[in-house]
Amino acid sequence: MEVSMNTNIRITVADGVAEIELFRREVKNALNAATYDAVTKALLKADLDPGTRVVMIRGQEDLFCSGNDLGEFLDPQGQGTRPALALMDAVQALRKPLIAAVGGAAIGLGTTILYHSDIVYATPDARFGMPFVPLGVCPEFGTSLLAPLFSGHRLASEAVLFGETFDVHRAREMGIVNQVVENANLIPFARQRAMKLASLPSETVINAKAMLKERLYASMHGLFRQELRQFDAMLTRSETQAGIKAFLERRRAAPANN
Repeated sequence: MEVSMNTNIRITVADGVAEIELFRREVKNALNAATYDAVTKALLKADLDPGTRVVMIRGQEDLFCSGNDLGEFLDPQGQGTRPALALMDAVQALRKPLIAAVGGAAIGLGTTILYHSDIVYATPDARFGMPFVPLGVCPEFGTSLLAPLFSGHRLASEAVLFGETFDVHRAREMGIVNQVVENANLIPFARQRAMKLASLPSETVINAKAMLKERLYASMHGLFRQELRQFDAMLTRSETQAGIKAFLERRRAAPANN
């Protein structure tokens, strides 16, 4: 077993599975530039490692990811969406299967990354959301195409336009989640499934994944950039900046649940 960690993620490689654990619980596993970079490098390394056959991304059984660290969007000297784009490209290029284990909050990119995961397991109390419109920005990570393809136009429109959180039952209805697993079993179950997949012929699995995604995801590279150009432009608007500040104030005032 190989284990490595930094202040943002923990990586464990064992039995053919590279397990990437988001670990910024003080900010609900939000992704800042350093975390994006760490996850991107972990994905690229896993894809090149002949001993890794499956990649698993997770938080903890009660917390997955609350999306982008919005405070960085208020920094005029910050990197904007560039770190997120590098992660998106790495996920899109990943040849090996990606399994996501989702407990608790999966918000923003915490939800949109699931459209790119090959298999998703989630807990009964998992909650999802794409609050881009309420924050004054637009969908990202190919969601403008993938949400209606996965869920149909009406379910996707309700989720994206209102930006409200939704539960695991709606997530299954929307085609985002494969199976619901009790909290205590989430990580062991997802790990066991990843190990089973890793035990199958590696090149056959890689080839099958490529065939499944070839047509659906052919346009992702350009779409990521098209969405993020609009996202970045909308970030400069005063009403968007005010909305993000108000959101962060509400979050700071709210009692911590995780």
